[in-house]
Amino acid sequence: MFMVRDMPGGQIFCASAGVGNGITLNSPSAGGIYINITPEKTRKFNYPKSAYQLQITSSGSINTTLLKGYFEVDAGVIE
Repeated sequence: MFMVRDMPGGQIFCASAGVGNGITLNSPSAGGIYINITPEKTRKFNYPKSAYQLQITSSGSINTTLLKGYFEVDAGVIE
């Protein structure tokens, strides 16, 4: 599960993605996790910075965080 909030543990939920709903996993030999967030969801990102976390859930319902951090949101305009 990939989640975006205004800050770590923040109350403002911005977006999420899961396997088959924005997250694509390559085969173990090829490696790679691809996360695709739709424009409708990115509009909810907190400006100028949002926090993210990527977790996997193992067979015992144990959540393991693979990645977490911040990203900047640029309100630029393309002409």
